Amino acid sequence: MSKTRPEFDFFLENFADQFSEAEAGSIQGNTRFRDLEEWSSMQALVVNLSFDDLYGLTLTTDDYLSAQTVVDLYQLIIKKLA
Repeated sequence: MSKTRPEFDFFLENFADQFSEAEAGSIQGNTRFRDLEEWSSMQALVVNLSFDDLYGLTLTTDDYLSAQTVVDLYQLIIKKLA
């Protein structure tokens, strides 16, 4: 678990790793994560578990609803780590 600010590339790689059906490199900062074929409430739990493992925090439903892109999720993580 890391409480330090993650680099975006590290965040992106770990986020993309949670999606087994996505083609390598297909998930980018401007990807609208809810548009991903695998995105579901169950996938949100998987992603949140990875955030908990990596950063010691999770995002709320309101956090997910306020975010549109992967960069938005990254910024929420950074804000919560501050």
